[in-house]
Amino acid sequence: VAQIAANVGDTDYPGNNFYFSSAQALNVATGLDGMSGVATFASGGNYAPLDPNSVITLLSTGALTQSAGALLSGKALHAEGSRVVLNESNPVGVIAGRSTGTSATDVFQYTSANGIQLSQVDARYGIDHAGAAAAGAVTLMSVGGSIGQDANAPILSAGGVHLDTTGPVGLSAATNQVAAVTSQGSSSFA
Repeated sequence: VAQIAANVGDTDYPGNNFYFSSAQALNVATGLDGMSGVATFASGGNYAPLDPNSVITLLSTGALTQSAGALLSGKALHAEGSRVVLNESNPVGVIAGRSTGTSATDVFQYTSANGIQLSQVDARYGIDHAGAAAAGAVTLMSVGGSIGQDANAPILSAGGVHLDTTGPVGLSAATNQVAAVTSQGSSSFA
């Protein structure tokens, strides 16, 4: 399967997780059997790592990408691929993931319409980038909020991290390992 779109749950069956693993490149698609993106119908409350619901897990041995308008909507996202490029204004703000490729183009890029919080999702903590030490190897863009992380959710990258948000940035996990950090638009950085 190279293209995916799904809607999981409804008002009678909220809080279900969505898990998909692919042995090739995977694209979150639009207009696939009348569906666009991947959405889970969330039950009440915020995301809790020890009691997860409405989690989207997308794992690919190749690149993980998304088409224009194919949004990811749930409480949390676990994204893994040789290259992760999820640059639509996704409603999901709680994320964890990794890019496993080792070339300069094997990046981890994520955009949210809300704030971004690195957390534990499934058994993944924070963002792990295995690729080359390139500037912007990890790029996080928050269109509508802050960028932060839980204490146990580090960013691990031999390359640089680029942050784009008009809100505050709080990346203070003691276990962060990055070559450099650049920021655009942030109102404060801690």
